[in-house]
Amino acid sequence: LEESEAMLTDQMSEASERIASLQSDILGQADDIGTKQSTIVDLQHKLQSAAEETERLKTRMARMTSPSSAEATEQGHLDEIRELEVRLEQSKTNIENLQQSSRQKESDHDADKARLLSDISELKSRLDGASTELTSIESENTRLTEELESTSSKFEENKLQLEEIAEENERLEAELEGKGEMLRTVESEKISLEAKVVFLKKELDDTRTEKSATEEKLTELSSQLSSTTTHLENAKSEVHNLENKLRDNEQYLEQFQSIESRLVQEKHVLNQIRRDLHNKVLQLSGNIRVFVRVRPLVESERLLSLVQGASNTKRPASRPSSANGRPPSRSSLCPRGNGTALSVRTAPPDAGLSPFRFPSVTDRKVAGNPSRSSSPSYTSFHDLSKETIELTEPYKDRGGLSDRRKKYKYGFNRVFSPDSTQNEVWLATEPLVQSALDGMAVTCFAYGQTGAGKTHTMIGDRENPGLIPRS
Repeated sequence: LEESEAMLTDQMSEASERIASLQSDILGQADDIGTKQSTIVDLQHKLQSAAEETERLKTRMARMTSPSSAEATEQGHLDEIRELEVRLEQSKTNIENLQQSSRQKESDHDADKARLLSDISELKSRLDGASTELTSIESENTRLTEELESTSSKFEENKLQLEEIAEENERLEAELEGKGEMLRTVESEKISLEAKVVFLKKELDDTRTEKSATEEKLTELSSQLSSTTTHLENAKSEVHNLENKLRDNEQYLEQFQSIESRLVQEKHVLNQIRRDLHNKVLQLSGNIRVFVRVRPLVESERLLSLVQGASNTKRPASRPSSANGRPPSRSSLCPRGNGTALSVRTAPPDAGLSPFRFPSVTDRKVAGNPSRSSSPSYTSFHDLSKETIELTEPYKDRGGLSDRRKKYKYGFNRVFSPDSTQNEVWLATEPLVQSALDGMAVTCFAYGQTGAGKTHTMIGDRENPGLIPRS
């Protein structure tokens, strides 16, 4: 209510000030009108005095130009007439100027008067509006006064309540003093929370940055999702087709399983037959088999054979070439100071070569009838079911006689030349390994002198594995 009363008071004072301002504007405009009217009156007086002066001059001129005047004063009157004419012209000019100025002033006065009348009417309307507003404000003030009187009684009641509130306030202040420590604790927590807010703001900025990056990635993933959806639809159609094929394949699978079970049973029977037949083939081939493998000559062995061949060709020659009636040797005699000579023969053509030869079946047929010799090795040599090897004894100097080196021929189940590979040896031994896998008792071993190649044949190396790694 106090605020409403103060507001109405301000409105009344503002309306009074506006009324006073309008009154002062009206008085100022009235003063301007009075000033202009006095100016017009002065101009009218001046115009009237100028007209009277003109009439006076005209009368004087008429009197001076009358025939009763004396000629003696004619010259003086003429001068005076001229002067009066000049003054008359000046008066006419002044009168015209004053009339024009008066007309201008009258027109300005009429315009100002019309403008002032319009301003006065506008001010009157504004004054009427202000009076109406002042009347409403006074009625509002009366109403507020009545409300103020009714509120005064309530104010007394509120005063009593205020005293009670003051007592309650004292009690609360006492409680507030007790909670000061709690407030300081809350302030410290506030400081920590503010620091945490700063940290969270920083994290929020980082999160927004990540969000923008995530949104870009989401856009990219959306495009990928659309393409993936298309692929998925295509995949679903393919899956549907595959399911149809799967149902067809399941029917075929049932047929194949029945055929497979039958074939497995047949496989077991045929495998047993194969084992029996394989065992019989091995038994027919011989339960004991002997394979021989000849390794290549190493460089030291090849050089040794060359040296031995050359040493066997050197003999001292103490007899003449024709003493025993034999033909002279092919060697050249080299005389020495003591009358003796040295016979030098060239090395044999097979010096440095392997003493082993591996005859073919054709060579063995041409060799003749095996019944000519009772040697077991000679018989096995001509057995076409076996493979053979021929050994020639080392070269010996026979003093110019023909070469009569002996040759030894042997037959084995398999013979492997120095050019044979590890795979060839494995292919010959593989049936025995298969018999061992079939459950037969099989023994395979290598024997020979040191350096013959037993370890190489049985084990081998990484590039050429032997029988054991291949098994």
